[in-house]
Amino acid sequence: MALTESYQGLARKWRPQTFADLVGQEAVARSLQNALRTGRVSHGHLLAGPRGVGKTTSARLLAKAINCAQGPTPEPCGACRHCIDIAQGTDLDVLEIDAASNTGVDNIRDLRERIVQAPFAARYKVYIIDEVHMLSTGAFNALLKTLEEPPPFVVFIFATTELEKVPETIRSRCTLHAFRRMNAEDIARRLDQVAEGEGVELEPAGRRELHGLIARSVEGGMRDALVIYDQLLAMTEGKPDAEAAARLLGLADQSALARATEWLAEGNAAGLLELIEDLVTRGRSLERFIRSLVAYQRDILLLQSGVGDKLVMTTGEALGEARRLAEAISPATLYNILNQMFELEERIKGSSQARFLIEFTFLRVAAIKPVVPIDEIVKRIGALPEEAFESAGRATSAAAARSAAAGSDDPARREAHAATETGTAEPAASVAETSAAELRRPRAAVGGRGVGAGRAPAFMDSAPPMEAAEVAAARSEEESPAAGAASVGEIVAPEALLPRLLAQCSENARGLVRRYLVKAAGCELGAAALKIYWRAEDGFSRRILENPENIGVMEQALARLCGRPMKITHLDAPAGLTAAPAPEGTAAGGAKAAAAQRTAPTLADSAPPVDDEMPMENDAVEEENSIGIAEAGTERAVTRASVARAPVDRRTAKERAQALMARDGEIARRVKLLREMFRGQIIDETGQPISV
Repeated sequence: MALTESYQGLARKWRPQTFADLVGQEAVARSLQNALRTGRVSHGHLLAGPRGVGKTTSARLLAKAINCAQGPTPEPCGACRHCIDIAQGTDLDVLEIDAASNTGVDNIRDLRERIVQAPFAARYKVYIIDEVHMLSTGAFNALLKTLEEPPPFVVFIFATTELEKVPETIRSRCTLHAFRRMNAEDIARRLDQVAEGEGVELEPAGRRELHGLIARSVEGGMRDALVIYDQLLAMTEGKPDAEAAARLLGLADQSALARATEWLAEGNAAGLLELIEDLVTRGRSLERFIRSLVAYQRDILLLQSGVGDKLVMTTGEALGEARRLAEAISPATLYNILNQMFELEERIKGSSQARFLIEFTFLRVAAIKPVVPIDEIVKRIGALPEEAFESAGRATSAAAARSAAAGSDDPARREAHAATETGTAEPAASVAETSAAELRRPRAAVGGRGVGAGRAPAFMDSAPPMEAAEVAAARSEEESPAAGAASVGEIVAPEALLPRLLAQCSENARGLVRRYLVKAAGCELGAAALKIYWRAEDGFSRRILENPENIGVMEQALARLCGRPMKITHLDAPAGLTAAPAPEGTAAGGAKAAAAQRTAPTLADSAPPVDDEMPMENDAVEEENSIGIAEAGTERAVTRASVARAPVDRRTAKERAQALMARDGEIARRVKLLREMFRGQIIDETGQPISV
């Protein structure tokens, strides 16, 4: 059958012919109409926005309005010769130029030569340059002077989808009109008008579903929606439906989106793989499926937030299913799923293995255990009886001890392990048996943020081990806080505070604090500050501790010790200052002599430490070390017995390595105990799983 006339597509047939027909661009239409109404039409206009939202259509409407026989008018008649010719694209005074194919300087020079010629019949000569950002830098420069001072009968209208690529010199010479993407409701209403005008018979419910599906798929582009609708009418012989539209667009139906979301939350890996296979078999676009899945999960997230249906794009029966999933899936789980879907949507664009990438991501999400809120974890811990902690600690510690003994190179330990296994000996008690009870203790308050005064669990302790004397001093003072503690406002000797302060310092800082703090004349502990008094002869030690970094280290240790923020100030010692000594019999007093020995400025300070196991080369060396060395002006003598040395680690390298392995095994045991207690994943306060 021969065609008597060429077919005109819906995008051209239903192009708006008046400003009132512009859908979704009311602000631009109102601005142009007001300019026409008041006679303030600029000689240069720049229309910027996404594709298919009405930029070229608005440029033609403006050309019709200024050249209409009844104009310039905000409402062109559409019946005069100029309006008809401009609508058909045959007007000699309205020139449309595609900048993508006319990018060079020579094209702009030709335009400048013709621009001085008067219009043939219209009131204005209008140049519509589409995709103006494609012009070269030279072409833009050649256009500048003409655009700044054009002839009075010339109007430039530029259109671009990438405004940031247009030079600022061009943008500053034009009136900018920003076009936005159209929302799905506006596109659906326009499709209703087109269906009614084309005589398409649709049920009201089917029309809403069909037009809503098309409107959501085009991402705000009216031209794309009309092109798809035109193709759909041809494919279905004028009887379109939502199923045909889904096949044409390669979209999955709403039920597939609901199943995918529910199975991702439940961890149904087999169902997810079958769903992907079904989509591929039916010829659905996997990339479009992921975009639709993200949009669907967005609707579920909005429903969980309580905003209602006004911002939700899902409609019909699918909306009820989305409400059910919003109640069934926890927000934390949905956050994790959406985070993975966003990453997948970005990675799938440049992937040649789209199906495998989707399958991999779905399996990874399905493998994530359900997220347990921290409040629920606290409730579960609080509901557990004490016996559960003790039995779990005994069982796991016994297993750890057996594992460590079995893998040890020490024959004695292996024999003990064998005796334990055969029942001839009883396993030695382990400090780890009490770890479960320690987990129940509240952490010490620091800066007012804690909730209890107990020690932190042992597995959280990060401070390195202290020397034996300091450990004993610190434990003694923790058990009896009043022993050796300085009263507020009392000036005491530094040794009274030294052991407990050293216990809160890092291993690197202990030597510095120990060496120089004991030389202070006295310390005064206040409610919010520690004052350290110095004599003039100890200025070097004072300068060392006044270093900002050293002050910061000591203030942090003091804050941990006192349980509140503390400041440290260094002052000159007043005349006749007498500091109260550390009470005898306390940990501080008992550690005073050891601290004084370590910090006393003796000849041995500059000598390397002597290993106790190292034999003396001759008796003369032994005799020299045992003879006191008298100093001028002093009564005391420094003997070998008074030289303080660091404790010697007599363990072999293998034994030290075994000790470290046993410590790592203890940490792993306690992490396992945490997992058993929490019965699920451990998450932080933001809802993200913690990998332990």
